[in-house]
Amino acid sequence: MGIIQHIFIGTLASMIVFASGCDESGSTRIVAGAGSGVGGTGSAAQGGTVNGGLVWGDSLNRWPKDGNSQFVAGDSVIRSSFDLWLDSRQPPRMPDDEGVVKLLNDLRAFNMPLTDLNGDWGVPPKDVAIRTQAIRGIGKTLWADLRLALIEDDQDRVVEVIVVMANLPRIAHGYDGSNRGLIATLATVDSFGWGLTDVSRPREEIALTPEQCVRLRKATSWLEDSNAFDVSMDDPAQQRIMERFMAETRPRLRSQIAALCD
Repeated sequence: MGIIQHIFIGTLASMIVFASGCDESGSTRIVAGAGSGVGGTGSAAQGGTVNGGLVWGDSLNRWPKDGNSQFVAGDSVIRSSFDLWLDSRQPPRMPDDEGVVKLLNDLRAFNMPLTDLNGDWGVPPKDVAIRTQAIRGIGKTLWADLRLALIEDDQDRVVEVIVVMANLPRIAHGYDGSNRGLIATLATVDSFGWGLTDVSRPREEIALTPEQCVRLRKATSWLEDSNAFDVSMDDPAQQRIMERFMAETRPRLRSQIAALCD
């Protein structure tokens, strides 16, 4: 191998180590987004509070061990049953497996600091280590909580959770404005869409009040900006990533919100 190849490989390895950190157990964790200096600057990330950012940062940092259903469940049968239950093609129903019910309550406990924000949010500080998997995965954790609330006919809890889910794309974009971050951001939009679809299913027990609609519309105000994630018109890669969002996802979400609140 030539000396130039050795230099390239050594430099690349140094870059990988520099972009990563180690947790207390010594395992490597990738520092995404703003932690690497690539925070998003679109309108979706404008606003929020310092406290909101601290709470979101703590939750995302803890998610891999405390909020990830695959880890929290601890049992392969419960994990499989949970994944089958969390199906957007089926309306929410109470799980038959008591282990899944316990898992849902554990995930709800994890979500409480976020729902306690009462609609507040903020981009996590730059020094918080957050895995990209957490930004994508926490939407699933919230969605499970939402479906449980629908089963329980707990409209207040439904609104608390759907508002948090609506704010998640703001967090994702503000924390990582790169092309990779844009993909993760749109994944959080999809998870919000799954939740909104469940809320939109015909149910006599769930009818949002005017005050609740105000909260939902405030959390989803980023949908009113067609370029809320600051996509470059000169970047073909970003344009391709955004194609489905602009053509299908954004119009559907706006229509669902209008149906719930108009």
